[in-house]
Amino acid sequence: MESTSQGAATQVLTAVSKEWANKGGRYLSNCEDQVSFDERVKEGDGFLFSDYGHALWAYDEVNEENLWKESLKMVGLKADA
Repeated sequence: MESTSQGAATQVLTAVSKEWANKGGRYLSNCEDQVSFDERVKEGDGFLFSDYGHALWAYDEVNEENLWKESLKMVGLKADA
């Protein structure tokens, strides 16, 4: 369990820190950049029931691009070439 301040610390840090300026698209928790949950398991992380780490599908660049193009089509816009 975390206090309200502890829970908000990552969001506040990334909002005001120069270290994270222009570095979007990362999964952060406990004020640190996190690897995927699967990578943590491969590394032998013993805390398998914690919520640190992201799902592998969260950073799927191919499907991300396809979803973006399809979304633009659905709203009648064209993707930039």
